Amino acid sequence: MTEKPEDHKGFPHISWEEADRMAREQTATPPRADARLSPFLILLFVGLGVLLLIVLACGALIYPFHSSSESIALAKNKVDMFMRAMAAQEVEAAYTLLAPKAQEQIGIETLKEWASPPNDVLFRGYQRLELVQGEIGYHVGTLTGKVASLRAVVYYDDGTQGNLTAVLQWVDGDWAIYSVYVVVPPERFNH
Repeated sequence: MTEKPEDHKGFPHISWEEADRMAREQTATPPRADARLSPFLILLFVGLGVLLLIVLACGALIYPFHSSSESIALAKNKVDMFMRAMAAQEVEAAYTLLAPKAQEQIGIETLKEWASPPNDVLFRGYQRLELVQGEIGYHVGTLTGKVASLRAVVYYDDGTQGNLTAVLQWVDGDWAIYSVYVVVPPERFNH
């Protein structure tokens, strides 16, 4: 700073530019370290990001499958309960397993007919179901909401086998049967 002749009230006279420079020097912050990340840190963060994406993608793929297979097992159990109730001619118990829409369409009298000869061949001697295919989906139309479609082999105590197709609807937190179709071989009618 160069000395200037005294000016007003004993303060040296300086220009505005010089005063501005002096103010900047007094308030200047120390130089910052280089803010760039090292290539190692960049690679580490990218690697962790990719790993996180892989974990999330795997979870997104596995969870619906797990949830779906669990739902299919529950739907299969509901159909098994229906078949056992019909085989035991417990029509009222079987009727409670039906979805409200199915109850409106079928009625308990129809179920009583199904449990009586000759229709009872579909249920008489029922042993178990073996699931061939099960799918869970969401539908809008006749059935709205979560729906399960099952195809299974039906095993009877006389050694014969039939085929079953069922559609179930998720109603109030549980599976309810909307439709069941059972096809048996002709020899079942001879027993």
